[in-house]
Amino acid sequence: MTAVVHGRADEGFGGVVDLLRDTWERNHELGAAVCVYHRGRPVVDVWAGIADACTGRPWQADTPVVGFSISKGVLAICAHALAQTGALDLDAPISRYWPEFAENGKAQVTVSWALSHRAGLAYLDGHLAARDALDWAVMIDRIERQTPNWVPGSAYAYHAVTYGLIVGEVIRRVSGRTPGEFLREHVADPLGVDAWYGVPEAELPRVARMDVASPALGDLEVGRIIDEAIERDDRAWRALSLNGALRLPIGTRHRELDYNRPHVLLAQLPAAGLVTTGHALARIYASTIGPVDGVRTLSAATVARATMPRSEGAQVFDFGIPTADARWGEGFQLPSALARPMLGPASFGHDGASGSLGFADPDYEVGFGYVNNRMGVGGVDRANALAASLLDCLRSR
Repeated sequence: MTAVVHGRADEGFGGVVDLLRDTWERNHELGAAVCVYHRGRPVVDVWAGIADACTGRPWQADTPVVGFSISKGVLAICAHALAQTGALDLDAPISRYWPEFAENGKAQVTVSWALSHRAGLAYLDGHLAARDALDWAVMIDRIERQTPNWVPGSAYAYHAVTYGLIVGEVIRRVSGRTPGEFLREHVADPLGVDAWYGVPEAELPRVARMDVASPALGDLEVGRIIDEAIERDDRAWRALSLNGALRLPIGTRHRELDYNRPHVLLAQLPAAGLVTTGHALARIYASTIGPVDGVRTLSAATVARATMPRSEGAQVFDFGIPTADARWGEGFQLPSALARPMLGPASFGHDGASGSLGFADPDYEVGFGYVNNRMGVGGVDRANALAASLLDCLRSR
């Protein structure tokens, strides 16, 4: 299957468009958009395919979609934007701003540890109903009562959903704004983009529907490795799904997805529920390294701190897939040769479960955004190939 690619690209960046078109044949793409900002202006802004496989609704320039963990990178931008005002000290204990957090051995956990997956709160104990997972007050109470999974600060493991609750509540305590309100007021509205933690109800009809591909279309061997890892140790599954309260396709056996449901899209899930467009994601990241139409979200000093390596190497638990080269700053993925090379050593950003990816690179003066709506088929390969194609274009200029 091929697709008609809509939009535009500046001379010298056509390779990115060609690569996006090729992914329909090689990776069973459904709908997607990719945008590149270079030196504060868009040089690639293209989209193609189907936004909703049930209705055939086409993808448009302004089609938003849930991006899963790209949410974490955008939340990190919010946290660092707040910190650079002086209102938030990232090295301070979270309990300075949120006293109840200190319960049950968490008094010394810093904001920085939470941003770098070192808080020891990757999963929660006990049963969680879906309605509880979407209730901010209930979840914050659960975080307060939770005993750390390991000694905080001593090791790290990916905080798939709890990251957003912890960092989001710190933002709320310091700013008086929910994560969604802070994102809108300090990032999205100044940049004039659609990016939401909690989609406005009137915007729901525009949101692309996420499609869960058959395991047969993906890498079945990887899926089986994940299945076996979950059987041995279910902590990763608990972290990703909040003990099954929010279903997410994992391996070949867990194939359900709750993130298309309106009540989930309406809720604030700032670790996994960001809904945005490819253009918005690229524009947001571009604003972290330079002005975009006069708006800059992060200073160079803030970026330098945020991208210092904080966590790397083996995690406390994983899916059984090697993660030895995974590297994290404060809320951002850093380049890794096997998983996310991005453009090079200066890149920083975050990917998502569908294969979505947003990042910035100050050396190349680039903000990049790729979003899509088909899970489970070559997601990492798609995003990495687009980034590699962009790198070729930049080196050829």
